[in-house]
Amino acid sequence: KDFVNNPLNLPGDNLNVVPLLHCPKSGPPVKLSEDRQMVIVPKAGLYYPVKNDIPNMLITEARSL
Repeated sequence: KDFVNNPLNLPGDNLNVVPLLHCPKSGPPVKLSEDRQMVIVPKAGLYYPVKNDIPNMLITEARSL
């Protein structure tokens, strides 16, 4: 949300784009887990791992919650 309001607020944070993303496999919006280790797709019951502070949003990386 901070990125949407002010992209310069946290320029070094790769995860500030998560509110703009949608699941490449099922389509709904995603959210970042509290520990910042997963990008979660609540409507689809899926998650994608975060590796080195980069969301790994490849369809082959999708996992069930």
